[in-house]
Amino acid sequence: MEVSPTLAQEIVTDMKGIINQDLNFIDTRGIVIASTNIERINTDHEGARKVLATKMDLIIERDEQFKGARKGINIPIYFENNIVGVIGITGEKEEVTKFGQIIKKMTEILVKDAWLKNLTIQRRENNRMIVDYLLFQPESEQSKTNINKLFEVDLNKPRIIIIGKFVKKVQSSHHLVDRLNSIFEKYVLFNQENFFTIKGDEIILILDHRFENDMERTLNHITKETKENLGIELSFGIGSSTIHTRSIKQSYQQAKSAINWANSTNNQRINYFKDLDIGLILNRVSTTSKQYYVDKVLSNLCPKELREYGQMIEVYGKNNGSINKTAEELFIHKNTLQYKLNKLAKLTEYNPRILNDYVILRIAFLLIKKDVGW
Repeated sequence: MEVSPTLAQEIVTDMKGIINQDLNFIDTRGIVIASTNIERINTDHEGARKVLATKMDLIIERDEQFKGARKGINIPIYFENNIVGVIGITGEKEEVTKFGQIIKKMTEILVKDAWLKNLTIQRRENNRMIVDYLLFQPESEQSKTNINKLFEVDLNKPRIIIIGKFVKKVQSSHHLVDRLNSIFEKYVLFNQENFFTIKGDEIILILDHRFENDMERTLNHITKETKENLGIELSFGIGSSTIHTRSIKQSYQQAKSAINWANSTNNQRINYFKDLDIGLILNRVSTTSKQYYVDKVLSNLCPKELREYGQMIEVYGKNNGSINKTAEELFIHKNTLQYKLNKLAKLTEYNPRILNDYVILRIAFLLIKKDVGW
């Protein structure tokens, strides 16, 4: 690893704040690339070159004992058993030697942390590029070959496409995106054939098809952790398993349909495209047409009635029109249910006991479920 001047300057500045001594960071060429004394930056340091050659600490007892060096201590800095530079502490021997090993360990920790951070950034960028190629770029055999070689992945493997979205609108920030990335990386990137990225309001996952058996369990872990640690609820749409790269874009659109329908109806957190029924059609209806339909059917209901009758119609349909079972599930008397069904028919001019009218009412309530809530 090569320590950048920016990182080196951060290190010496932070260390001076702790020990109140001037410090220098010298690279593997023996050049000062960072210093708390700006005049020493980009100068040669023969003392550091000796440290690089001997791999041992060097105490310099007087200025210019080595060309470009001042009295103090110079210590080799290691990363994964390789010297990546030398840190020098300027001052009297008695003052600086007591700080030597502490500064060495702290510097090596900061270097490793920076390396891990850069590794994470690079991994996220690689994932972004792969997802972008698979979903948003024109397909070509040459591009596929380049991606395969560059990232050492097999893009021809069957995959599963998942889209995650926030259940409620969230104010995005760099910190939030970083935390989300960390959570998904923990559960998804154990397999180098899995990719994911956060693009706009979508969390896009492209997973090895062998992940399918553990998929729901993993997504439940993710939703639990994001809710507990970030206070955010997620829902997911899952497309069909793909056989080749040509069907990945289609699977992405399927996952998009599943998540959009789930979010518009306030449905369950994990949603499969293959399980969509009426949502396949309603998902494609324009917002204007939906609003016109809802106004036409439900305009005589107030917000409280919309919630009350929406829940009633949902439970009534789930119980196949059984008065007894519906009343039992709603915790009301069956006569009260009968009264409410009659009142809804009077208010809307659609009788829920008639199959055709029930379907009209059910669709209208589905279209407003998320906005009204029940």
